Amino acid sequence: METRRTFTSATRTLSASNLRERLSSLSSLTTTPLKPPTLPKIHANIEYYWDVRLTLIHFSPFLSSRRITNSRGAICTFATEATGFSKAFPGIVPHLLTLASNFRVPFYRDIILAMGICSVSRESCSNILKGGPGQSITIVVGGAAESLSAHPGTADLTLRKRLGFIKVAIQQGADLVPVFSFGENDIYEQMPNEKGTTVYTLQKKFQNMFGFTLPLFHGRGLLNYNLGLLPYRRRIVAVIGRPIHVEQCDKPTLDEIRRIQEQYIDELMSIWNTYKDQFARTRRRELSIVE
Repeated sequence: METRRTFTSATRTLSASNLRERLSSLSSLTTTPLKPPTLPKIHANIEYYWDVRLTLIHFSPFLSSRRITNSRGAICTFATEATGFSKAFPGIVPHLLTLASNFRVPFYRDIILAMGICSVSRESCSNILKGGPGQSITIVVGGAAESLSAHPGTADLTLRKRLGFIKVAIQQGADLVPVFSFGENDIYEQMPNEKGTTVYTLQKKFQNMFGFTLPLFHGRGLLNYNLGLLPYRRRIVAVIGRPIHVEQCDKPTLDEIRRIQEQYIDELMSIWNTYKDQFARTRRRELSIVE
């Protein structure tokens, strides 16, 4: 018993004598802040594969303010520098948002974190926008429901029942900027799944159970151009519209939210009507808001 006490005391004395030396060595490592992980040259690869481009309708002084943005080609434009976003909008820091469930998938979680993608929860939106002027969030409003209608040559949007992002914008006093990405629906082929079919019914049941759904799609292969999981090499053009100014209000009424939504839809339709003959020449039908 006496030997055990002596050994314990000696161990404690040894640790105390080296504590200052170890702390000083650790402090030297923290003087230089660590940089977040990045994906080197990923924007160059995306730009080469899809010929992705950015088109500006309006370059306004609101670019230095906070804003909420909706985009259907969000990853190319807002999570990489494939379109040169930082040069077109200096001072704006975009944060692409996705479902919180994506952060529970191993490896995939690390990739989206490295790209600066955040959760689309209400708390996450508010925290980012409270960061001050220049902080921007990007939300793909259609979500899982819209993915089921994403067929080549079409543009069917799920937007009428999406009011949450407008409410957050009003509460934070953040401008809304509609963005439409021409050509994104053309990079994959999807199995026919019109409403009323067995495929569509099963996909909707899956969505109701898990919060997301699985479109049955295919692209090209590594050594063939007919079947595979790689997307087709087709041009994507993201058009950024005019900002919609929003007055800050902690408790906006439903009428006020609907009024802002109508302005948002009008600007989105304006983008389509202006650029459809230039960037959607192979369209099968006109843009429609299905829900």
